[in-house]
Amino acid sequence: MSGGAGVASNEERLISLLDENLTIEGRSPGDPLNLDRNIAEAGVSSQDIAAFLRLVNEEFGTSISAGDCGDLLTPRSLLEYVEANAA
Repeated sequence: MSGGAGVASNEERLISLLDENLTIEGRSPGDPLNLDRNIAEAGVSSQDIAAFLRLVNEEFGTSISAGDCGDLLTPRSLLEYVEANAA
């Protein structure tokens, strides 16, 4: 049996992590998220992005490396990575 009430999707978990840990210019936590907006271009520092990706690794059991960071700067690309590589 899979799924069930109270089980958050990977997208919901990722957005929640983002809301709790990053400030994106022009967006308040809980507002709809543009999954295609580059978070570096939205005012998030490289240091904050690196710290956030470490949190994503912990939350989803992934192993995003520093070399992968440049390819994972939109929530959509990060979500696709998580769904393909989550433990």
